Amino acid sequence: MAEIFSSLASGISHSRLGNVDRQIILPLTISGVVGGILGAYCLSSVDGKLFRPYVALLLLALGVRIIYTFA
Repeated sequence: MAEIFSSLASGISHSRLGNVDRQIILPLTISGVVGGILGAYCLSSVDGKLFRPYVALLLLALGVRIIYTFA
C-alpha cells in the first residue's frame, strides 16, 4: 500500500512538472497492469527457492552498478 501512494505522488509530481507524455499513459498503464498480473500468477505457481539465486545475482549486479556509477 505504501508503494501505491508513493508512486501516485511521484506520478502526480511528474505530471505537474510536464515530464509526462500524455499520449502513452493509457497504453503503459494497461500493459503494466496486465504484465504485473500475469507475472504474479506465473510466479505463484513456482517454488520460490528456484528463483532465489537469480534474484540474488540481479540484486548484486544492480548494487555493483550503483556503486560504480557514483564512485
